[in-house]
Amino acid sequence: MASVTITSVHEPTNPLAVAHTGEREVEGDQLIKTDTNNDNDIINTLLNNFLYPQELKHNVFVPRFQQRITIVKAWDILSLSTSPPNGTNGANGTNSAPHRPKDLHILDIGCGQGESAVTMAALLQPHMHGARLHITGIDTARPDYGTPYTVAETHAHLTASALGRHISFRREDAAAFFSPSRLSSPSPPGSWPSAANVDAVTLCHSLWYFPTPQSVADLFTTLAGARVPRVYLAEYSFRGSLPGGQQDAHILAARAQALLHASVLEKLSADSSQQNHQGREPRPRAPNVRAALDVGSIVEAAAAAGWAVRRQGTFVPAADMIEGHLEARLVVKDAFAEAVRAEGLSPEREHEVLGLVPGVKKAFARLAAAGVAKGRAMDVWWAELER
Repeated sequence: MASVTITSVHEPTNPLAVAHTGEREVEGDQLIKTDTNNDNDIINTLLNNFLYPQELKHNVFVPRFQQRITIVKAWDILSLSTSPPNGTNGANGTNSAPHRPKDLHILDIGCGQGESAVTMAALLQPHMHGARLHITGIDTARPDYGTPYTVAETHAHLTASALGRHISFRREDAAAFFSPSRLSSPSPPGSWPSAANVDAVTLCHSLWYFPTPQSVADLFTTLAGARVPRVYLAEYSFRGSLPGGQQDAHILAARAQALLHASVLEKLSADSSQQNHQGREPRPRAPNVRAALDVGSIVEAAAAAGWAVRRQGTFVPAADMIEGHLEARLVVKDAFAEAVRAEGLSPEREHEVLGLVPGVKKAFARLAAAGVAKGRAMDVWWAELER
């Protein structure tokens, strides 16, 4: 079972919230234990609706969906639909009569192949009680990106599935989705869902893949201008709470990939013959990690646009979540060093990037000496933002 640390000034109010299992301190951080026993049915539903290689079911997709279930439960998005209207609880503390949940339109930014969108659909829809739920996923990835199934193929499969009536996908960024023309146009009857009625924005393991810190800051500014009520984030934290350096390989490898990406952009920016380099598609052998802001930088960028943290917390990914291990293995392979040298960076930058690789190798060596076969993924940070 995963443990989730929550710092909050507001109590979750719905049956999906992580806090429903209790075990809390009186003050300060709260240690919440998530009950995964009830998640098996949800995972089976997700697997039945998602397009994936069967041989990767247990090693990749079961832990990937379990992590997203933990995130969505911690976010407590359902409270936006089920919280009673303001003023319905009197001063004497009595509860109001049951009320009908309101419609819920969620914009999932950087949705990728749709794992987070379908997870929200599966978890939230059973609790809507007649209210409408829709998740709009947006991403700028090429339709033919991905293997063995492309983004276009997985999106088509999802929208044709049993959960598909609650999900749609668009190839665009947040600035295009919330364009002034869309926000200023009157919403005719039957136009729900639209850009003008987004109740929440989610970013589930997507901020790391924004090209620059400025692009992250611009996103929060766009969301503020669109008057989105809430933003929900989940990202790796560059921190590890497990003993024995079990998460060090992932942390150091992510830093190496992020530094490589920043160094490449720096070189392109200095090269006057290159234009629009921030919009360049990734090379086939390029690392997945891009800007990879840490938690403090994300919160700072959000605060500059007027966003404040309402609730936040961390959790340790399950032991079978191997994506951190795979990212670290990528960095210690000869192909990574070859890719770094092929970029033509300055000697100082190249040395700086490659100088992080021995640390990843040493982290793996320490684990091997302790009889541990695989490194663990670093802690995940999640947050709910409001203005």
